[in-house]
Amino acid sequence: MGAADSDRKVVRVPCSSFERLMVLDENRKPISGYAFDFIQTIATYAGWEIEYIPCENFSDCVDLLLAGKVDLFYDVSYTEERSKVILFPDEPMGFEYYYLYSSEDDTSISSGDYASMNGKTVGVTSGTNMIDILKQWCKKKNVEFKLVEYDNIPEKEADLLAGKINLDLEVSMLAKSNLSAVEKIGSSAYYLVANKERPDLIEDINSAMEKVLNNDLYFFTRLQERYFSETVLSHNLTLEEKIWIANHKTLRIGFFDNYLPFSALGKNGEPTGACIDAVREIIKKLGLEDDLDVRFICYQDQKSGYKAVENREVEVMLPAYISNSVKRDYRIMGGKILVTLTSDLAFLEDFGDGRGKRIAVNRHNLMQYYNSRDSYPFSEIVFYDSIQGCLDGILNGTADGTFLNGLRSEALLKPRKYHSLRKAQAQTDYEFHMAFAEDNLGLLLLMDRGLSMLDPAFVNKKAYTYLIQSSSFNLEDFLRDHILLVLLAVAVLVAVLITLIGYRISIRKLEVFNRELRERSETIERGWGNMKSR
Repeated sequence: MGAADSDRKVVRVPCSSFERLMVLDENRKPISGYAFDFIQTIATYAGWEIEYIPCENFSDCVDLLLAGKVDLFYDVSYTEERSKVILFPDEPMGFEYYYLYSSEDDTSISSGDYASMNGKTVGVTSGTNMIDILKQWCKKKNVEFKLVEYDNIPEKEADLLAGKINLDLEVSMLAKSNLSAVEKIGSSAYYLVANKERPDLIEDINSAMEKVLNNDLYFFTRLQERYFSETVLSHNLTLEEKIWIANHKTLRIGFFDNYLPFSALGKNGEPTGACIDAVREIIKKLGLEDDLDVRFICYQDQKSGYKAVENREVEVMLPAYISNSVKRDYRIMGGKILVTLTSDLAFLEDFGDGRGKRIAVNRHNLMQYYNSRDSYPFSEIVFYDSIQGCLDGILNGTADGTFLNGLRSEALLKPRKYHSLRKAQAQTDYEFHMAFAEDNLGLLLLMDRGLSMLDPAFVNKKAYTYLIQSSSFNLEDFLRDHILLVLLAVAVLVAVLITLIGYRISIRKLEVFNRELRERSETIERGWGNMKSR
């Protein structure tokens, strides 16, 4: 260990195997999970060296913390009683929701039907705050349960599937897909807590979390989504979703043409692009391939596409930019974010806050129009027939700047004539959504559910595979950009050709000279022969 490492504060943390929260390898060492990533992030900012100590279960971990044999523990809900014996930081690790789960095969218990729950046996995890919350819920709903306590969560789930207990009380983020969520009974924040004798660690946690959140307010939210996006709840449809599926056999998806890498009409007449792939994967994740006839309808003009959603000609339009200014003009709403992109501003002179400036907008790209209007409300909008027209407008002085998709900026500005344009990253990111009619809540919830099952980076990863299709080779631009190299290559080629021609001519002359020399030699030899014969 180096001198720098020896100065780091060693912090002992107990850990037990908890799916998605703390994943251990065969040697019982943590390798992933939300709590693991959370603690490692705090340790990085606080300058800690973490020493993980394997434990059997939650209760054993708490006992070690109370006994002072470890310094921190994770996933602990706040209660006044606990606050007397352990220390809590200012901010929680996250929020957890407690549900009663049944086996998928058990149809005797129904959500909202408390009579069907009365008298059932419920498995609970010993030493958790969930037990008190369940008792309060039972009193409020006038339901009686027989509680069976477990130290081991896998054993509790196994007994549920074996029919030894009727219900399982568990946090939503840990429940597995072979369970069915029956009833939400409560929620609470959970914390990374410290032993009563270690207030210095609480100060470290508060300082570290402040630094993380000041830098990235949604860092921990995205971290939770990475581990908890696909849970039992993601498979339990709401009433609105069930009604939509029951009443629809066809799903019509509108998409924007000429907008690779996100959407376009391919050469074979089929839709293509990262957003198209996302919809297909969502339908697959939801298990609706056999129940829905998905049809894609292409729109050259986004205004027509937005109107089509509003008038129910299609149920979904993508990709779509959704903001309050969009909602003022169209009766549509946006689902969860499909992808977040950087946006670039191309310009010649300093754009400032946009006052008195003219922003060039492709008249066929409604998203660019609304983003420009939202970003610079005091600027004048000037329309052009294409994004190249927008860039040309800046060059010829009829516009002062234009917004570019961050993924396409380099390709769009590559032609030599645009090399004088400057580029700066816009202050706000550019978000793509799926657009729905404002009264189509059932489908919005359904598609958002499917989207939450995808890898958060799904659209971004797919987009990069399509980027090559959105770039084109222009011979004229290539010649302009590499004129010296081209002239040099031509000069070398001409020199080589001249050399080859000269060489060929020399060979020909040498061949003629040798032939004439041989003929003269043969003539002389014949002359001598004749003289000897005489």
